[in-house]
Amino acid sequence: YKSARVRLASMAPGLKDFNRTLTADKATFSIGTDATCALKVKGPLVSRSHAVVEFQPEKGSVYIVDTSTNGTFLNGKRLPPKASAK
Repeated sequence: YKSARVRLASMAPGLKDFNRTLTADKATFSIGTDATCALKVKGPLVSRSHAVVEFQPEKGSVYIVDTSTNGTFLNGKRLPPKASAK
C-alpha cells in the first residue's frame, strides 16, 4: 500500500474533524496539546503527547499508539497503555 487516508471525526462539540494522508515517507502524526503536534487538542485530560497515528505500508494498516499519561480511547474503548491497537 502506498498511502492511507485517515479521517478523525470529532465526537465532542467545538472540535473540528481532521483529515490526513499518510505515506511511507510521512507515516505518522501526533495528537496532543503540544505545539509540535499535527492535531492539537486542548483539555484537562489530554497529554502534551497523547497519541500517535502510525501507518505501516507493508501491512496496509493504521495503528493508534497511546503515548499519554491519561489513557486514550478509540471508538469508546480504552487502549492498553503505551501499546497499539487497530
